[in-house]
Amino acid sequence: MKKGLGLIIIVFLLSSCATKPKALFFEPGATLAVAGFSQPRHSWEMLAGYIYETKEISPQVLGELDTLLSQLVNERGQDFVGPKIVRQCQELVIGREDKSRLSAFKYWVKVGQCVPVDFILVPFVFKWQERQGKEWGAEIPAAVILDLYLIDVKNKQMRRFHFEEEQKSLSENILDIGKFFRRGGKWITAINLAREGIDRGLKELGL
Repeated sequence: MKKGLGLIIIVFLLSSCATKPKALFFEPGATLAVAGFSQPRHSWEMLAGYIYETKEISPQVLGELDTLLSQLVNERGQDFVGPKIVRQCQELVIGREDKSRLSAFKYWVKVGQCVPVDFILVPFVFKWQERQGKEWGAEIPAAVILDLYLIDVKNKQMRRFHFEEEQKSLSENILDIGKFFRRGGKWITAINLAREGIDRGLKELGL
């Protein structure tokens, strides 16, 4: 009897100490808006982190990133309101709110309310370094720094994904051997590096 009771106690303690699954942040069936990429240049634009002193990123690159993000969200079978409509709400919020009293987080919550949606995905890009050279021998490797923020408009909560990578050769970082072979041993372009980062971010944010 004592042995049986002891076994029950041990099982109870192990189960109570086990890692509990994380609650879903983005619930199935929730509505989503996807904002366009931007490059914050001022601290008041930031949702988290800090400003990077990097070169200005061209509108063409921002457009390519918008297309890529929309494509990757769409591939997951997720319906969403795209950047074009979100930009209209951005202009409306800016026009009717006192910007001096509006934090970046409150601004994006109001944009989400304007759309309206349950969640809004806000992407920032801070660094964009194109590969200089060919896929089998690059003089300068591709490098990308970006953030994805998933904001719960109703509950006013936020989750962040940060991606920062400059491609390294295998000799520079042997720990990335798996990534090296997945890329076919090639030096990839900045847009392909961004694709890897965005894809990973969407998975981590539960989209």
